Amino acid sequence: MKVRKLHGVFFLLTLVAAACIEPYDPPLDDKDVRFFVVDGYMDAQTGETTVSLSRSLPVQSDDAIPRVSRAIVRIEDDKGASYPLTETEFGIYRGIVSSPGTENTYRLFIQTQDMSEYASDFVEIVETPPIDSITWSATSEGVEFSVTTHDPTNTIKHFRWKYEETYQYNSVYNSILKFVGNDVAYRPPNESLYTCWRTVGSSNIIVGSAKDLNEAIISKVPVAFVPISSLNLSIKYSLLVQQHALSEDAYDY
Repeated sequence: MKVRKLHGVFFLLTLVAAACIEPYDPPLDDKDVRFFVVDGYMDAQTGETTVSLSRSLPVQSDDAIPRVSRAIVRIEDDKGASYPLTETEFGIYRGIVSSPGTENTYRLFIQTQDMSEYASDFVEIVETPPIDSITWSATSEGVEFSVTTHDPTNTIKHFRWKYEETYQYNSVYNSILKFVGNDVAYRPPNESLYTCWRTVGSSNIIVGSAKDLNEAIISKVPVAFVPISSLNLSIKYSLLVQQHALSEDAYDY
């Protein structure tokens, strides 16, 4: 969903580097980098909508991403209905669009605390076809996970994938004792601190296109890679992949 600015300027810069021989300092003015960044998605089946608002940082900054809080955020349709989103986490807004359908078009409206307003174009709902398969292949360097998909209607040409990886790992030492007041007691199995689980979401922008193909078929697009030295695969590992259909404008952006 591209955003048309009503007040101010809005720009998103993404740098992707596969390898680097020597440092490169882009000729950017660090004084003027607090651009407004909007990342949002609406599930066409459930109407569940999530929008993240933040500001950009200098390329070499180690600071946390500055989230934009206490904004007014809502989804509007072309029939005049409005669906407010609530800030459930700092800078993260969620809500439900009732009975979304392809007969309506929708846009995102934002008003920040400084009274700046932003609105996207009205766009149609793009229905996402299901994922055909998720496969993996092992090499001497690690394990690569790939996605295969297609659109039987041959109308969806552009896709984006996000994932969450969940893995089990163990602490270095097993704590079998604990303090109960001033006494030392054995820790029961249900209080074990030895077995741990962690879930991490993807941070890269992973897209694919079948625009130049006769059929909307995308085969074995790499979406995740786990190095052989990683602890993620040491015990148990699971990868949950989400597939989103994109309009051509969203893909080009």
